[in-house]
Amino acid sequence: NGLNIVSASRQNALVWDVDTGVILHEFTHNPGPLLSATWSPDGTRIATAGFDSQVLVWNASTFEFLGGLSIPRSSGIVPVYFAAWSPNSQLLATASADQAVRIWGGSIDHPSEITPAWNYPDETSALTWSPNSAEISRAGTNGSISIRNVATGETLETIDTNIIVLSLAYSPYGGRLAYGASSDNDTTSSTTQSLMNGTVQIIVPDPTLERLQSIAALCDAPLTVTDAIPQ
Repeated sequence: NGLNIVSASRQNALVWDVDTGVILHEFTHNPGPLLSATWSPDGTRIATAGFDSQVLVWNASTFEFLGGLSIPRSSGIVPVYFAAWSPNSQLLATASADQAVRIWGGSIDHPSEITPAWNYPDETSALTWSPNSAEISRAGTNGSISIRNVATGETLETIDTNIIVLSLAYSPYGGRLAYGASSDNDTTSSTTQSLMNGTVQIIVPDPTLERLQSIAALCDAPLTVTDAIPQ
């Protein structure tokens, strides 16, 4: 409903009142620093993820612990960098330090992987769902973006940016994909760089250059138009 926001930090996850800035609740169940906190689009659940290889799911109204999932590991812990709900709130995608993206479904109490893990040669720097929950776009620290079909795992498109992509976002109807990236072309550098001097790149089916240039101007960033992707 836009009235609250959830944040993650080294110590905990907090739910805030947007208008007053008052902390409404503190989640303390996660051991270790948290890396991600996200609200389900239907507003009913919150997922928190962090260094302990776990994603925990909470009731967004009562803050009751509902259940969780653990990243498979052969030894040691596997930090979970991203946890992202599908737009229909039925699935949860995770990206973890073992360089894999996993899709989870089933019951809230006992979610399970619905497809084999998608393994990559690098770690994930950004992750997002398409508006229809059918695709996931994933950016890696090697500068590559891959778009996959969730049901089949098929790679639909691969985009080599040669820069570190730190943010991905679909347009509301899914026909366009925008990404924000570090201005440093060295793809081996840290993914925690500031975007103040970065680039905004938009992939479109039928680019209208004047409109795209105005968007880039608003962001005070250079513009690159790449090949079209299907709507």
